[in-house]
Amino acid sequence: MDDYISTDNFTDNLKQLENKIVKTNYDKQLLRQKKVMQNRKYKNNSTNKDMVTIME
Repeated sequence: MDDYISTDNFTDNLKQLENKIVKTNYDKQLLRQKKVMQNRKYKNNSTNKDMVTIME
């Protein structure tokens, strides 16, 4: 953090840091969405298998 504060380009460094934080948050959100979709897919597959078993 000292590197960001002590330089002459404080504003540019702050923008870069903000961009990294935004990207990290975006990546975390994508990962959460992926997990939700995988969970839904798993639930759908297991439900379909259960229905096939019941029908048999």
